[in-house]
Formats: sequence, C-alpha cells, structure tokens
Amino acid sequence: YDLVPTVFFHASDQYNNPGRCLQLWTYSKTGIPVGIPIYCNWLLMPFSNRTPIKVALGKRIAVAKKDAPTEAEVNELHYEFYAEVWRVFEKYSEEFGYGDRELFYVP
Repeated sequence: YDLVPTVFFHASDQYNNPGRCLQLWTYSKTGIPVGIPIYCNWLLMPFSNRTPIKVALGKRIAVAKKDAPTEAEVNELHYEFYAEVWRVFEKYSEEFGYGDRELFYVP
C-alpha cells in the first residue's frame, strides 16, 4: 500500500457558509461548532462559486502492510504524512494563491 499526500487548493472557496457567525459563537461558548449546514455561492444560491480547484501531489510514501502495527509505527507514518502535506502546502501556496493563508492541523 502507498499513501500520496494531496493538497486541494481553493476547495474551501467553493461554497460560502452564511451560518459561520453562529458556528463561531457556539464554538466559543461550548467548544462545539454547532450550526446549520447551509452552503451557497456568493448570491446565496445553492450552487458552488465555480472556483477552479488546484491540486498538488506530494511524494509517495510506501507503507508496508502489517496485521498489527505498533502505536509507534503508526505515529511515525502519521508524522511522515503530515510533514509531506506541510511541505507541499508551503511549496505551492504562493503559486496557487494561498500565500496569505496558513495550514493548521486540528487535533
């Protein structure tokens, strides 16, 4: 098995979320982003914004199949995967119009 770290640029720009204020408020009060899942374009219609999505692929990571991998092996693979995603994001963010954005990992 192999993993290919992939970053989709502008995928989050496809839709607007008019309930974002409600989500941010409930998250600040409860720690849970409760909101109404209504996504729309800039005209508040239920269509995408038709923003082109740019895709960047990272280096392939070979994964040996194991019936019972140790937690350390899984953590090492996670670290390698996320490090490659980070490298791809940093390499292509300016070129694909994400120079003003940061990549965050949410635990």
